[in-house]
Parts: sequence; C-alpha cells; structure tokens
Amino acid sequence: MIALEIKTIGNAATVTLPPQALALLNAKVGDTLYLIAVPEGVLLSPYSPELTRQMRAAEEIMREDKDVLRDICADGFSLDDKRKPQPDKSDLPDILTRWRALRAQGHDAEAERKRTEQSFLVPKAEIAGNDYDLSINRYEEVEDETMEYDPPALILERLARLEEELAEERKELAEMLQ
Repeated sequence: MIALEIKTIGNAATVTLPPQALALLNAKVGDTLYLIAVPEGVLLSPYSPELTRQMRAAEEIMREDKDVLRDICADGFSLDDKRKPQPDKSDLPDILTRWRALRAQGHDAEAERKRTEQSFLVPKAEIAGNDYDLSINRYEEVEDETMEYDPPALILERLARLEEELAEERKELAEMLQ
C-alpha cells in the first residue's frame, strides 16, 4: 500500500504519484490515467474502460474462424489532452453496426470487403502466421496513386517567369519609395 497526500494548488486538488506508484500502474509522466468507479470504491488505471470494452468485443469475434481488422481513425474524442467529445468524428458507430451484422448474418456480411477498405476479414491462420500481430498495416493493401507532374523544363520556365515578375514588381516598389 502506498499512502498519497492530497494537496491544494490554486483551486485544484492534486496528488503526487511517487515512482513506485507509477511502476505499479505501468505508467509514466505524460500518460493518461482513468479513475473508475467500481463496487469496492475507485480504481486508478492506465487502461481506458471504453477501450477495454471494445477489446472484449474484439475477443468475441476472434473466437471465430476469421477475424475482423479495422483501422480506427477516430474514436469520437479530440486528440488533445482534453479529449473533448466529437461524436460526429467517430468510427465506433460503424464498427458496432458491422459487428452486429457479423453476429446476425455471419461472416458473409463482410466477406466481400477488400483489404483496401477500412474494415475487412482476415483468416485466423494468417494472423497466427504473423505471431498474432494485429497491426492493420500487416494485412491491408494500399493502392498507390500515380501522380502526374509537368516536365522539369516546363516547371523551370514557369519559375523563371515568376522570378521576372517579382523582379519587376520589386523595381516598381523601389521607384515608388524614392
């Protein structure tokens, strides 16, 4: 047991966590900790209860022959330290809809999705073959976009014209200032 003293700084109350408390929490300075109400009182944890709930749902899916991988771009919260709710920027409703479709209709509901889409199915054997690495970039296919550029000679010609215009305008400005 580690005793923590509550101190006042301005209008806020603070608790300083000694190094051994950080070690027990597997946390470091700059990490976010969650204070969670549990039947026994409160729990201080570096793990998000929402993420834990999502991982439990993923574990249920993992029990099947195929696994779903999803590139979560936004969880409905801002990326700054305030983590303000932004429900219009969340991939979670779509994830829940797709998961429910999988549960109701089986894997046929997602089987046709390509690996270039935001979510897709991956055979469990393939994941096992990758030492259960669930990094989406290990399984997704990236479509390369071909960029067309003007020939270098044309770009240099445009640049020379711009430099000439700039020199003329600089000369006009200098004459106006004299």
